[in-house]
Amino acid sequence: MYLTTLWIIWWGRNELIFRGKGFSAENVRFRAEVHRKSYHEAALKVGGERQRPLNSSAIWKPPADSCMKLNVAASVRKGVGASIGGVLRNCEGDVRWCFAQTCEGVFDVDIAEALTIEKGLELVLAHSVTRVVVESDSQTVINALREPGINLSYLGKILRNIEVKARDVDDITFCWARRSANLVAHKMAFFAYSCNVPYFSNHVPSHIVSDVDSDIQV
Repeated sequence: MYLTTLWIIWWGRNELIFRGKGFSAENVRFRAEVHRKSYHEAALKVGGERQRPLNSSAIWKPPADSCMKLNVAASVRKGVGASIGGVLRNCEGDVRWCFAQTCEGVFDVDIAEALTIEKGLELVLAHSVTRVVVESDSQTVINALREPGINLSYLGKILRNIEVKARDVDDITFCWARRSANLVAHKMAFFAYSCNVPYFSNHVPSHIVSDVDSDIQV
């Protein structure tokens, strides 16, 4: 655990210097615990592949028939705060709705990523979606949702809120995706910085339409 914590501190230093993303002491401890659990599970499965859903593809893939896919992403800018965005699409890649908004006072990237999933699930429930795959490129948050444990931090509170909302969805899967397979969600998150009010629509902004079309055509 000691070496894992040192590595997380070093990684967090680089994130702060090169990407302007800050992490609290509690978040460092939480990340270290998630990585420790991941290593422990891998060690128990020597010669085998860790059993966790993921989208190993470098591009977006549509969900199965009668299922929806919710892609979410967050961005944190030093001195500005966080923005979150997401897009729900069906098995043909058509956008059903999307959202983008800023989160005042949030400067922790994991908290921002978790808030994005929570907001996305609120809209999933509001639109009576019964089957959904939730994709995020935040491996830390996805692993935490798939391996729930005791976490008394503010992040832990958000994760518990997500778990409660997820119980009201008949069929839900939390899945890690490569950032290249999550580009539309990221562009929605960046779009939030230019919005004066939260954006909720069944159409993505015009400058993101080509990205949605590219996903469908691949």
